Amino acid sequence: MFPTLPPRGEKLRTCPEIVVEVISEGEAARRRDLVEKPDLRLRRGALEYWIADLAARTLLRLIRSADAWRDHRFARALVIVSARKTGASLL
Repeated sequence: MFPTLPPRGEKLRTCPEIVVEVISEGEAARRRDLVEKPDLRLRRGALEYWIADLAARTLLRLIRSADAWRDHRFARALVIVSARKTGASLL
């Protein structure tokens, strides 16, 4: 469930229980997605954080364990299909 949105112009101080991120192009963006954002999501209270690398066709699934992430890596054989039956897939 998504928290109540703050007034316009204010930062969101919490986050959804499950967050899915697709790695952005460029080395600086990649570092931010893999290093900085997981720490932020952990501090904000996410229970799971999924990071999809479309170029490598991999998924990193981080699951909260007390005050740290436990990671599970999935390789190329994984396919995630939209539950909305639009034909969209992630990997």
